[in-house]
Amino acid sequence: MEVYSSQGGIAPTGFTDQGLVSIQQADDYNLAISSVQQASYVADAGAQQYFDDQAQNAMNNVNVAIDTYVQASSAMIEVVMINDMAAEAQASGDVQQAEALQTYITQNDVTLNQAEVDLYNSSLQGVESATQEAAAFMAIAGDPALIDSANQQASAVSATYAEAGDAFFDAANGDVTVGFETYAMTVTLSVSSYFKASVDILSAGEQGGFYTTGPTANPCFFIQDPVERDECVASNGA
Repeated sequence: MEVYSSQGGIAPTGFTDQGLVSIQQADDYNLAISSVQQASYVADAGAQQYFDDQAQNAMNNVNVAIDTYVQASSAMIEVVMINDMAAEAQASGDVQQAEALQTYITQNDVTLNQAEVDLYNSSLQGVESATQEAAAFMAIAGDPALIDSANQQASAVSATYAEAGDAFFDAANGDVTVGFETYAMTVTLSVSSYFKASVDILSAGEQGGFYTTGPTANPCFFIQDPVERDECVASNGA
């Protein structure tokens, strides 16, 4: 209209009618604005961020499980020490060593009770369970194919990982499942190919810091006499 106004071209009457805003349109707009203001939005970072978070949380649980195991091991540490002392006395045939062991056993509570055994066993099993779960989540987080599958399964029902519940690992079948309660469905991912043989676990453990820098790696660890232990520590720089 502005162009034609300078050229003598006249717009038809009512030409702007369809561009007018009605009170109903204004009310609808204001209502939409209010809805946006009151809405709560959670960005969906997808399966990658979800499993990165799950893996981190699971590793925190591993640390807790290991701490519990270490605390529960005190009774077993003494058992190992007694066994070492007995083996040394038997090998040497030294009566004085045997008598020293007998005196130590008499003067100290070195027996194992049911509570100590149960606590140790449950804490060791707790480490197994916690590390399995953490490894399963870590495996998915580092596997592009599994992340892609996780995203596709969720997208098939228009679900987002912002709506996902907790993830669970079933060691019996090697599956990780993620529940989406709103959609009454689960995402299922197999990590069975990530299981390691026992020999692999033990070999890796021999190189791990928990073993190489722990007390059992110290040659002075099993020395019962405190004076001898201090001398050993001093001579080994431990």
